[in-house]
Formats: sequence, C-alpha cells, structure tokens
Amino acid sequence: MNRLSIAAIIVSIAVIAATGYGVFRFYGFTSSVREKIEMAVYLENGADTPALRADISRITEVRSVVFISKEEALRMLKREMGDTGIFTAIPSNPLPDSLIVKLKSKYAAAENFEKVRNSLGLLPGVSEVAYEKKFLERSLPLVTLGEKIALVCGLVLIGYASFTIILAVRASGA
Repeated sequence: MNRLSIAAIIVSIAVIAATGYGVFRFYGFTSSVREKIEMAVYLENGADTPALRADISRITEVRSVVFISKEEALRMLKREMGDTGIFTAIPSNPLPDSLIVKLKSKYAAAENFEKVRNSLGLLPGVSEVAYEKKFLERSLPLVTLGEKIALVCGLVLIGYASFTIILAVRASGA
C-alpha cells in the first residue's frame, strides 16, 4: 500500500469518526432542548399537592414534577420584572401554587403535550394547565427536521468515506 492510499484511508476514518461524533452531539443537543420544555399546572387553593404530584408522576410521558409555592412564584416574578414598585400596590399574593411538569424527551411532541395537558386538566385540584403551544408547534418540527438532516448528512459522509477507503485499498492492490 502506498502512502497516498494510507493517507486517504486515515482521512476517511477521521471523517467517519467526526461525522459520528457530530451526529451524536447534535442528537444530545436536541434531546436537551426537548427536556427543557415544561408545562405549568396551576392549583386551586387547598388542593392536595402531594397526591397531585404522585398522580402526575405516574403519567408515562412525565419525566419530572416540581412544586412551586405561591410565595416562590412571587419571588421569581419580582426577580424577572425587577423591583418596579408595582408589587407594593397589591395587598396580597394573587399567584396560585403550581407544579412544573417536564416530559421525557422522546414524548416531547406537540400532540403529546396536548394529550398530557388534557389529562392534567381533569385532575381534582387543578385550575389551569399552561404551556407554550405556539412555540412547540413552530420549534419542534424544526428540531425534528434538523435531526433528520443530520442523520442523512451523516450517512452520506460515512458512505463517501467508506467508498474512498474501498477505492484506496483497491488502488493500492493494483
């Protein structure tokens, strides 16, 4: 085998490795994007929070459930809006207790969010379920398209690199 054939094989193997790593990292990125999407479940006053958390945790699509007290929600709102003084005009905290629900990444699709939202809305003690429906309907198809494009590009590059290796081996034997 001559040096040019060996160099072509080494470069092709490097392309295969880099492509595989790039596709793997891209899928990791899209998975983390899907896992960050959340739903807010607003609770009625006096709702049985531990029972609701347990019921929600048993839903197949649910990855995590976090309780946010109305006091914590007010602190978070003040932090986001800044201390504008608007909060001094409100005599009491109008925010409800809530649960933040995140779905497993494999279930993070608009239709699954709607299904889970409908299920959560039927639970006793739940006053409202909110999530960014328009954002999901716009962004998740783009994420899915990106995954498909990355997979196709990865397969094409691996095919080209494999073909280059085959040609280099055949050329060195001739």
